[in-house]
Amino acid sequence: MEIDDLKNAWQNAGEPDKTISELGMMTELKRNTRLKRMRLRLLTESVLVFSFVLLFYNGLDGSDKPIWTSIMLAISGLLFIVNRVIGLSTISLPKTDMNALNMSTDLLRKLKKLSISSSLSAFFFGGTLILFLTISIEFNREKYAFLAVLIIGLLLFTMISYKIWKQQIFRLQQVIGQLSEDLP
Repeated sequence: MEIDDLKNAWQNAGEPDKTISELGMMTELKRNTRLKRMRLRLLTESVLVFSFVLLFYNGLDGSDKPIWTSIMLAISGLLFIVNRVIGLSTISLPKTDMNALNMSTDLLRKLKKLSISSSLSAFFFGGTLILFLTISIEFNREKYAFLAVLIIGLLLFTMISYKIWKQQIFRLQQVIGQLSEDLP
């Protein structure tokens, strides 16, 4: 059986045609579960970091640390949040003045940039947090070992985050590939 015969058999299988409104709901980006997960992740990270930035000075003895570390921590936290807000707007408000394939390709291009900036901003914030927490500590062998564990953990979490982004992007690329194959 040829693929065209299989497609025709599938189309003639008796499933009722979808209405225009049903098709519109199926293709809305707001309903895409992958994009919903990305939005939820970006929103959760933003809220957590914003809460931390508001509370770090009192809760972590920020007054006892050099002022430049407090400023660096605040700046890195704000950069992290700004990056997430840009990401949320990118995912939530795609360009709608083009066809679905071009819109998806444009979104994919933006997500690739977002994956890099998201990983870099998280790494910068994590590194600044480690610096802030350890700036006034007198180190001995055990504390250097703990610092090494923190740095390795930061690197691992950054790599895992980037890998998650790459997997999400790869899946979107597959969907776009399927869309482009189905076009005449």
